[in-house]
Parts: sequence; structure tokens; C-alpha cells
Amino acid sequence: MLLHEGRKHIKYISETIPRITKWAKQLASESDVDLEQRLSDRSDKVLTHAKGLAFLFKKIEPLARTRRAPKKHLLIKSELENTFAIFSAELDSGGITYDIEIEDKGFSVNANEMDLITVFSNLIENSVYWLSLNREKEKKVKVRVFSEKSQLIIEYTDTGPGFQGGNLELMFEPGYSMKPDGTGLGLALAGEAMSRIGGRIEAKQVDEGAMFELVFDGGLSA
Repeated sequence: MLLHEGRKHIKYISETIPRITKWAKQLASESDVDLEQRLSDRSDKVLTHAKGLAFLFKKIEPLARTRRAPKKHLLIKSELENTFAIFSAELDSGGITYDIEIEDKGFSVNANEMDLITVFSNLIENSVYWLSLNREKEKKVKVRVFSEKSQLIIEYTDTGPGFQGGNLELMFEPGYSMKPDGTGLGLALAGEAMSRIGGRIEAKQVDEGAMFELVFDGGLSA
């Protein structure tokens, strides 16, 4: 799956850059409004595919590393916004909006950055998939960040179909997936990353949509 996605991004970039170069040379000699618009549109798409490649490398990196970077204090708001930005094209094309509600913008956790990206990116990737199947309801992701008894808590919800049956305890097991073509690795990686950070992630049953609760037991600062 990851290899297929990587090839798709590389193919688009390799095929489009020569066209952009050709059009740029044409515009250097003569003005053409339609050509300028095409150049702008294709440049934006190349940027989107480049972001997609960057995301794939970030996703693969935790699996490939033999030596991990040291933990550091990371601002939760910035890390969430940066990860959502990676999925900007998918969110826009799917008509999906998101909202980050944070009690204190200075909240941070002591963690390895790749672990935090792994957690957030897998949750967002799941939401993009399930919300794309939503034809009637509002497509929205909401993230609420607050502190409680010296713990940092993140409630991540979306308006997708939610969890079916009594499968919440299996959600983070390797190989388990509700997607027809899923690998069952995404949430398993997120669970392992949370354990390395020193926290935990749980799927919660709610009346509508899906909800994940992330609890960071240590390293909270504001």
C-alpha cells in the first residue's frame, strides 16, 4: 500500500515537472493568461504530491530507524496543525473540515516527534477514509485538548460511521482493520507510539461518529 502510494506521487511529479519547465519558458517570451493558470494549477498539485511523499517518508521512518532521536518538548497545537497540513489536499477534496479546540496553546509533551506524527497522522488518515464514505452528514474532525489531574488529554472525534460491534479492544491489534483493503497496521503503530511516549490511546463508543482518547501521563507542561 505504501509502495503504491509512493509510486503514484513520484509518477505525477516526474511527468508534470517537464511540462511546468516548458510552460515557464513559453511565458518568459510571451504572456498567456490560460497558460499562467495551468502553470499555477499544476504547480499546486506538484506541491501536494510532494507533501504526500514527505508524509510517506515520515510514516515509514519509525519502522526503519535503528536509533531513535531523543525526546523533546513539543507543542501539541503546532504538531496537530502540521499533521493536518500534510493531509490538506485530501481534506479539501473530500469536503472535510477540522477544528482544534485547545485549553492552553502552550500545552506540550515530552516526546519523540516521529512518534507524535505517527499517532496524529494515522488518526487523520482513518478519518479521511471513513468520512469519504459519508454522503449525507457533515464531514468534520474535531480535536479537543485539555488538562485533567496533571494529565494532558486529547479527544479526537469525527462524524464518520463510528465503530461497529464490540470491537474496541481489537482496534490497536496488528492485522485488525475494518477497511476492506486495510493492512491493520495504522492504529497498531499509533498504539505503540503512544506507549513509547508514555501515554495510551483508546477507542471510545459514542452516540455518533468515532472517538479516540489520547492520555499523556507525564511530561505535561504549559
